[in-house]
Amino acid sequence: MKNYFITIILLLLCISANAQIRVESNGAVHVGTFRENNDLHQVTNLQILGRNGDARSASKASFGDMGRQANQGWNVFLGEWTNDDTDMMWLHGKYGTYFTYGDAIDKTFAYYDLLKGNQFVFNTAVTATSFNLPSDERLKENIQEIKQPLSSLIKLNGVDYNYKSKPGKLKTKSTDGSLTAKEIRDIAFFDKWDKEQEKKAIKKRHGFVAQELQEVFPELVEEQDGYLSVDYIGLIPVIVEGIKEMQSIITQQNEKIKSLETLLEKSDNLNFQTQGTTTGNEKIEITNGISLNQNIPNPFNSSTEIAYSIPAGVENAVMNIYNINGTLIKRISLDNSLTSGSVKISSSDVPKGVLVYTLTANGKIIDQKRMINQ
Repeated sequence: MKNYFITIILLLLCISANAQIRVESNGAVHVGTFRENNDLHQVTNLQILGRNGDARSASKASFGDMGRQANQGWNVFLGEWTNDDTDMMWLHGKYGTYFTYGDAIDKTFAYYDLLKGNQFVFNTAVTATSFNLPSDERLKENIQEIKQPLSSLIKLNGVDYNYKSKPGKLKTKSTDGSLTAKEIRDIAFFDKWDKEQEKKAIKKRHGFVAQELQEVFPELVEEQDGYLSVDYIGLIPVIVEGIKEMQSIITQQNEKIKSLETLLEKSDNLNFQTQGTTTGNEKIEITNGISLNQNIPNPFNSSTEIAYSIPAGVENAVMNIYNINGTLIKRISLDNSLTSGSVKISSSDVPKGVLVYTLTANGKIIDQKRMINQ
């Protein structure tokens, strides 16, 4: 019996000397090898101490089964990943991590779930000082120029909208049906929080309808949990190339307008001569019903029509068409038996550019106008 008690005492002493869990008188709990001169227990309630000497690094608190890392068996743990003293906290879930609030029922503000794809999802606004995406050329292949972005962009419809509010009401109650003071405070807090979220939900926003965007840029739309989301950042390069294409069109048009203005200024200084009579720019007053209309359409690229009026008694009515240098291109005799008529000019019958046409009656220029053959 005496030897029995001695054995028990020695066993208890060994267990106490090698104890891995220690509870201080102030309520602090230490798990792992404890060092007497450590004063952290004065400010921490729970310490999980690693096994690596004074550093005591590589401490992990696992939840559930904890198999071998090489066999993908590590389930869920909190702590340092390696045996080094990294001072880094790792939150590891083999299939992902969820961040919840309130009663945690359908109240997830962020998560990463491998079963739902390789993406971190935030169900809330995100504020950051910067946001960078990997874009190094060495990480990319099949790099191609975006073709005709403008024709695709004009198919998009920007819309104003607001999100539907989906407030989640907390119904936390104690087991006997009565509410504790803390439960009352929590319910009041989340009631107020729900109302604030409803106000944010009705905020006016600008964007696209994913289903419509998907018809034009399917690569910028993804589906998750049955709902579509849009990669707005991916739309930026398309918009940039669209602006460049538009600027190129504007530049070409400006150059064309400048060229036409130069030709028009030159045409203002032309002196036209009627066949057989030298009259310069001499005109008779259009008071006897003689008139020359502007061609329609103008400019033209297929054909255009010029209307005119010639009263009885006018002889030798002629319409002349000149190029910008004053060279006669086409001469059309008009039927003076009619009081009015029109002449149809085909684009293929006259040169491209600015042209001047005149109406001559009785050997004198009645009127002149300009037209543009595109």
